[in-house]
Amino acid sequence: MPQEKKNELQHINQIDRIAGKYPRSRQDWEFLEKMSKNRKYPEAAEFAQSILEMNRNQSEIEPDNEYIFDNPDIDCLPVFSVQKKFSELDNYEKMLLRDYIHSVITEHWTYSNKILNENELIELRKQMLCFFEEEEHFTLKNDATLRQFFQANATNIIGKLQKKTEDSR
Repeated sequence: MPQEKKNELQHINQIDRIAGKYPRSRQDWEFLEKMSKNRKYPEAAEFAQSILEMNRNQSEIEPDNEYIFDNPDIDCLPVFSVQKKFSELDNYEKMLLRDYIHSVITEHWTYSNKILNENELIELRKQMLCFFEEEEHFTLKNDATLRQFFQANATNIIGKLQKKTEDSR
């Protein structure tokens, strides 16, 4: 690679580092201005010019709204689960529980063609609690009301699957 091209790539890399830097020093701004007017390295000049224009456009659009970007990792912040009793759930959350129970039992039935035993149902209930803590961000207390709800729905779904299987024979 010719030395001129290597020099231009070094300048482009330096401009790239400055572009990702915040806040920028006075020297950084001066370097960007100098490189934007450089005729020897046209790609570096174009890149520096685009960085300067982008900053000018942002300052015209949002002169007082810098506080919006105070925390660039806002999407990476942890989400804490809310602890709830079954009696505190709204209808939508109960529907989610029913759908989860239905889909998991139906899937098990489809692939194994057998009824879940008591230990498998207990394991399924534990998996359901973990799933809702991870996906819906609420931790359910494994109380008697939840166990009754789970058992009633599991029994109902298993009964429907058995009837459906008997009817199809």
